[in-house]
Amino acid sequence: ELDLGKLDQNTLDSIAEEIATYKTYQQDIHTGDLYRLLSPYQGKTAAYEIISKKRVLVFIMNISATPCQAPMRLKLQGLSPDGCYKDISTGAVYDGRMLMGAGIPLDTRGEYSDFLKVFEIL
Repeated sequence: ELDLGKLDQNTLDSIAEEIATYKTYQQDIHTGDLYRLLSPYQGKTAAYEIISKKRVLVFIMNISATPCQAPMRLKLQGLSPDGCYKDISTGAVYDGRMLMGAGIPLDTRGEYSDFLKVFEIL
């Protein structure tokens, strides 16, 4: 069982940040369409995509790392090919055809690391 009273402040801050992130995207998670992009049972990385009316959320989880692995790209699914999608972390705008065809760079460094990539639907 998780006893919050026994956790250090760094861990508590991390938990609070995770809860805040979930609350930000809660509506998207509950009402969006879910796509499994990479199965955790078929490789060392799992990736899921949720498409809602306003956003596209891409969750990437590294289960284990491989040293000197070639860079990978993650192709998204279910987007409108002619739609425009803005990466909220960089401000770059991409069309759906590019995101589904060429994909996005996938950082597979670090065991048990996770990433959230968010695109606003324009």
